[in-house]
Amino acid sequence: MSLIRFFHGCAQLGDISIFVGGVPVARQLSYGEATPHFLVRQGQTQIRVEEKGVVRMQNHVIVPEGETYTLLILCRGGFPEMIAIAEDGRLLDQEQSGVRVGSFAEGDTQLQLWRRFAEQDESLFEQIEQGDVSEYVQLEPGQNRFEVREENAVISMLPGQNIEKGQLYTVYVIGKNDPDEEEHPVAIILLQDVAMSAP
Repeated sequence: MSLIRFFHGCAQLGDISIFVGGVPVARQLSYGEATPHFLVRQGQTQIRVEEKGVVRMQNHVIVPEGETYTLLILCRGGFPEMIAIAEDGRLLDQEQSGVRVGSFAEGDTQLQLWRRFAEQDESLFEQIEQGDVSEYVQLEPGQNRFEVREENAVISMLPGQNIEKGQLYTVYVIGKNDPDEEEHPVAIILLQDVAMSAP
């Protein structure tokens, strides 16, 4: 068995329903929301995404044994697609937390991820390329404010996030990096990942 979850990161789609092997696993999942992790059997299965009863995407995927994935649904060029992001991080120090970033905002500009912790600003990742998922970095647990910056100007902020010790997180950057975009600007979504035991 493997663990998967779905994350709705496609600004052009409204609420969606998701079916795995014909079985509904999510109904009315809104943009920026994720399902809980759930178990699936290994092997080939069909994943179907519907919006208001209309099929928007249908893929056959092969689920490996014993893995954990976030299946990110986003739109490129106006068409939905799905990206599998492995949750395979390990914390060597269980007193620390692990954070990484996944950059999926539309637009070609390189972005930076900062955090404010204990009244100090800290740069976590510089020059995040679109479509990249970084490695995890270890951080002190506690209250954090995350910021996405472009040329040191804050374009999106996520305050009041409690990072717990011994846990892993992915900061997803989604939306449209366009100053004229009002409906779906750049947004930061923090999701807790499944932390694997240190070897």
